[in-house]
Amino acid sequence: MGRDVGWENDWRCIVAKKVLVRAAAVLIVLGPVAIVGGCTDSSDDGQPGAAASGSSATDDSDASTPVPAAVSTTVDDLVAAGRAARALIPGSIVVDLDHELPGDYWEVELLDPDGSVQEAKVSADGSRVIEGPTPQADSDADVSQLRGLLAKATVDFEAAARTIESRYPDSIITELGLDDSGDRVVWEADVVDADGTSHEMAVGARPGEILSDGVHGR
Repeated sequence: MGRDVGWENDWRCIVAKKVLVRAAAVLIVLGPVAIVGGCTDSSDDGQPGAAASGSSATDDSDASTPVPAAVSTTVDDLVAAGRAARALIPGSIVVDLDHELPGDYWEVELLDPDGSVQEAKVSADGSRVIEGPTPQADSDADVSQLRGLLAKATVDFEAAARTIESRYPDSIITELGLDDSGDRVVWEADVVDADGTSHEMAVGARPGEILSDGVHGR
């Protein structure tokens, strides 16, 4: 399963903003949030986070940076996206979901009943199909490998996502795909937990089984 270089920094910024926005709502902090985990907002005087005295709430230059729509992406959204793509081709099976930034949408790969791989683009919340399904140029060997993995897997993408959610509530899954690890069939996942820590996880093809959980950069 391919990795998208640079996704980790994007998601750390997003989750850090999510945490601070929640804290601001509770603490009723007055004034803009200046620095969020390496992501800065600058006011008109060029100083990060400096707020103009007596500025209006409608002054965009002094407003807190809006939280990207992707912050709201949840495991439920991933599941909805997979279901929406699967509904396009009756009898198809979801084999990979990848949340794309920029763009804020899901790329969902499916193996359809006739043996070909199809891809659909679905909105971040899983509510609508943006594009597809589109046939992919996978070789016969690749399709045969996918069929072999699916024959051994006993959980689908949804069960794998829920297993991750049970370990890391409020986490964001940016990629989830069926793969093999030695002689084991696994769902590999890139995950950002609620604290902003990035994980590479392997979920076993049996219910509730987590085979590995490594932190990026360690």
